[in-house]
Amino acid sequence: MARRYLLDFEKPLVELEKQIEQIRELARDSEVDVSQQLLQLETLATRRREEIF
Repeated sequence: MARRYLLDFEKPLVELEKQIEQIRELARDSEVDVSQQLLQLETLATRRREEIF
C-alpha cells in the first residue's frame, strides 16, 4: 500500500481513526463491551470529517 502524505489538518482525524481501530481490535480479542465507546468515537470522527472536508 502506498503511503499517503497527511496535511496538518488531517492528522487529528487520522489519529482518531487509529484509536477507533485499536478499540475494535480490543473488542475482537476480549469479551469487553466497547460498543458505546466505539459509537461515540465514530460519531466524533464523522463530525470532524464533515468539519474538515
